[in-house]
Amino acid sequence: MNAIEFVRRNHIRLLVGVGAFTAIVTQFMMLTGGGEREGVFDLGDVYAPFFDSFVFEGLPPFISSGGIYEPEIHLFKIGFTICGLLTALLVIRMGKKGGVLNNNGTLQGYAISCLGIANSTGLMVMVHLPFTVYPVAHSIIAGIVFISGLGWILAAHWMIQEEEDTGHVFGIPARDLRRWSLIVGIGCSALIGIPVLMMQLELAAILEWGILAGLQGGVLSMEDLLNNSD
Repeated sequence: MNAIEFVRRNHIRLLVGVGAFTAIVTQFMMLTGGGEREGVFDLGDVYAPFFDSFVFEGLPPFISSGGIYEPEIHLFKIGFTICGLLTALLVIRMGKKGGVLNNNGTLQGYAISCLGIANSTGLMVMVHLPFTVYPVAHSIIAGIVFISGLGWILAAHWMIQEEEDTGHVFGIPARDLRRWSLIVGIGCSALIGIPVLMMQLELAAILEWGILAGLQGGVLSMEDLLNNSD
């Protein structure tokens, strides 16, 4: 089996696995790295007038905190760039002519594909914009990544007929996994702004990890649908 065939057969598991590995390992490296990571960060001037003060000590456990200092920044960039490329390929495979999300080439099908491409492109751009250096740009692109990713999964969930959506993931009906993943992801997205405004960044980070879990579960639920697109 050559590399292309390996990726084709294990596409979604590779995407979810690389994403989870990158996020968890870079987070561990950040939390145990010490040094500058434990300093005081003042982003008040950048976020004015939205915040009177935006100062925190030590990097909060946001996923993006693993993409600021060496050596974890290198793994962060490589891992999430691979995820971006795999996401773009996934959107193309499922949205191509005859694919489960093509919907006979209608505008709806193309709009769903655009959401997926926005997610993959945003992810590959975001890794080069550390949030302590480019906080506004990073925040905007991170929002695009999360919203477009959840939007793509939600649109797919609505578009696919229930009788076609009969796969299982680890014994769990794929449609149920996708539904609960969307509930978790969208719910965390709706709430995350509250702790940020209150400067409760640790709580905001927990909600961000909830969004990631929702995205990962939603993508994982599409494995059988992808096989039906080929």
